[in-house]
Amino acid sequence: MLRSLLDRLELSYREEFGVRLDQLAEKDEIMTSARLAASWYQHAPERYRTVCIYRYLHTDLDRLLRKKALHLLDTRRQAG
Repeated sequence: MLRSLLDRLELSYREEFGVRLDQLAEKDEIMTSARLAASWYQHAPERYRTVCIYRYLHTDLDRLLRKKALHLLDTRRQAG
């Protein structure tokens, strides 16, 4: 499931920002973020589990990576 999610994010970030995921974050950082999100989801009370785990992980990882992508683009604009 995680591989599928990362492939989807990879395609999205290549299209939208022109970058690969490994240009934004180390594999360990992505995996740690995914583990923490999955752990939170697993232990959260039922009322907070309004979406499936796949969607929750997608949103959590996208938030992390989008912040880094926007920072990278700002850095490139300032340098160029």
